[in-house]
Amino acid sequence: MPEGAGHRGRIGAALRLLLAAALLAWLLSRVNLADVRAALGGAAARWPWALAGLALALAALLASQLRWMVILRAEALPVSFGAAFSIFFTGQFFNAFLLGACGGDLARAWLIAVRHPGRRAAAAASVFADRAIGLAVMLVLSAALLAFRLSAVTAHAGGRRAVGSLVVLLAAAAAGIGLFARNVFERWPWLARLEARWSAVRPVRRLYEALYVYRGRARLLPPTIFCSALVLLCVTASAACLGEALGMEASPLDYLVFIPLINIGTAMPLTPGGIGVREALFTGLFAAVGVPPHLAILLSLSVTLVNLVWSAAGGVVFLAATGAATRRDLLRARMENGAASA
Repeated sequence: MPEGAGHRGRIGAALRLLLAAALLAWLLSRVNLADVRAALGGAAARWPWALAGLALALAALLASQLRWMVILRAEALPVSFGAAFSIFFTGQFFNAFLLGACGGDLARAWLIAVRHPGRRAAAAASVFADRAIGLAVMLVLSAALLAFRLSAVTAHAGGRRAVGSLVVLLAAAAAGIGLFARNVFERWPWLARLEARWSAVRPVRRLYEALYVYRGRARLLPPTIFCSALVLLCVTASAACLGEALGMEASPLDYLVFIPLINIGTAMPLTPGGIGVREALFTGLFAAVGVPPHLAILLSLSVTLVNLVWSAAGGVVFLAATGAATRRDLLRARMENGAASA
């Protein structure tokens, strides 16, 4: 990695950490510690709700894994449930604990490509399609549910920013779909000339053409949409259970509207793992239905903690299910990808 690129990458990471720390400090300055202690004491007494939230978060991950397995089979990249479980949870571990955009996606694609030599583009396309379908379903459902709480959401700055992110992502999704209406490498000759001039365009074309074949796979849509809706339902129910443990007074509809918006609002990696940004969105959106800041922040931190629990379990899976040589090669690939994107 060039020294200048590495230096810029470190500065960027430091700035993101500082932003996260500043946001958290500002939010925590608005809460009373006595209220926090009281809420935590109540949560300890309502621990079955917290356990239910933990279990539902696992259910959401398993539904995500199932969606990806459907896509892998369509790509003629079949793996057993056990292998998919190992690879998927390894990806969760990489996403949570190895900083960098899409580290878990790289791990998943790499591990599938190891099992299917010569199918690297298809392996990467399976992960990209999995992400794209999940995001598209979340965007559509979030936009539909938002109608029930639009005035409350837009009454707060955080809610308006989340709605703005939703609109931008919907527009980006529409533009992305347009790129696959017809093969752009055949439609635009200048892309072929660019490919001939710069070899770096070739893997982009291979990935694009691997994704292009999904246009003719309408049979994929029902099962993947079902799995995506199940993921969203489980994620929302998990947050609602954690809210019950904390003694929050919010309706199921509030969670159904706010949780997808929060996920959309943290889609851009402004801070590591969305730390600070996520808490600000929880605080702003749930304030619209009368939830005090300390409970909204505790709910956000609880959701993050639950995700970290299952991501840490993914680390155990990574160590137990992969050999030393595979772990070494995967970590090297992860580092090289981080260097290229810095």
